Amino acid sequence: QVQKNLTKLRPKLQEEMRLRNEFNQAAQRAVKKRNKFNSKVKVLDLEAKELQAERNSHNQSVRKYKKKRKQITNELREIKKKVAQSSDEQKINGRKLIDLNKAHDEAHENVQNEANLAQEKHDLMLEKNTQTNELRIQANDAHRQLRQSKQKADLHHKRYIIITVC
Repeated sequence: QVQKNLTKLRPKLQEEMRLRNEFNQAAQRAVKKRNKFNSKVKVLDLEAKELQAERNSHNQSVRKYKKKRKQITNELREIKKKVAQSSDEQKINGRKLIDLNKAHDEAHENVQNEANLAQEKHDLMLEKNTQTNELRIQANDAHRQLRQSKQKADLHHKRYIIITVC
C-alpha cells in the first residue's frame, strides 16, 4: 500500500521539485540583474557627484570674476567722473581707461567662460541623475521579480514537504 502511494505521489513530488528549482533559478537571475543595475547606479551616482563638484567650482569662479568685474566697473566710473586738470593727467586717465576696459573685457569673458562650463557640468549632472533614476527603477523591478520568484519557490517547496510528510 505504501509503495503504491509513493508511486502515485512521485509525479507530484517531481513536479513540485521542478517548479521550486525553476523559481529558485528565476530568483537567482533576478538577483544578478538587480545587482548589475545597482552597481551601475553607484558608478553613475559617483560621476554625478564629481560633476556637481566641478560645477560648484566653476560657479565659485563665476562669483570671483563677477566681483573683480564689478570692482573694475566702479574704477571706470570714478575715472570717467574725474575732470583732468592737465594734459598729463588726461594722458594718465586715458591710459587707465584703456587698461581698465581691457581688464573689464577679460573679466567679463572669464565670467562667461566659467558660466558656460558650469552649465555644461550641470547639464551632464542632470543627465547622469536621470540615468541613475531609470536604473533604480529597473533595479526595483528586478527586486520585485526576485521576491515573487522566491515566494513561488517557497510555496512549491512547502507543497513538496507536505506531500512527503503525508
